[in-house]
Amino acid sequence: LMGLDVCLIPFPDNAFSRGRDPIKVYEYLAGYKPVVALHTPQLKGIPYLSVADSPAEFLAQVEAAQGVNVDRRAVDEFLRANSWEARADRLLSLISRIPPRARGDGRGQPGPPPVWGGRAGRSCRRGGRRSGPPGSASAG
Repeated sequence: LMGLDVCLIPFPDNAFSRGRDPIKVYEYLAGYKPVVALHTPQLKGIPYLSVADSPAEFLAQVEAAQGVNVDRRAVDEFLRANSWEARADRLLSLISRIPPRARGDGRGQPGPPPVWGGRAGRSCRRGGRRSGPPGSASAG
């Protein structure tokens, strides 16, 4: 990544592209590079990522992104908020709000108690290391 000025995600225009959350975005941002993506409106709002809707717009945004100075603090904050651990914590929080009967065995009986027992970080470790943002060296 060191030799790149702008990182590209040139996806085709199809439903699959419009529904994905590519790991490459997080890898590129972890390298503090601006990113230009094509046909991925779901990625709008990610810092230092421009989304183009046509090949011509894609080329124009690549040119505009050259020389952009990335605010490392803003990127680090975004990556922390979107780490595997943070995502797992959000998912577990949502699951914990489901009434026990709805989490049951399908016959109206409550299911077993949750086994995660706390922060998701414990289950998102590999080799004793904490997981980092998707795509980072510490992401296991």
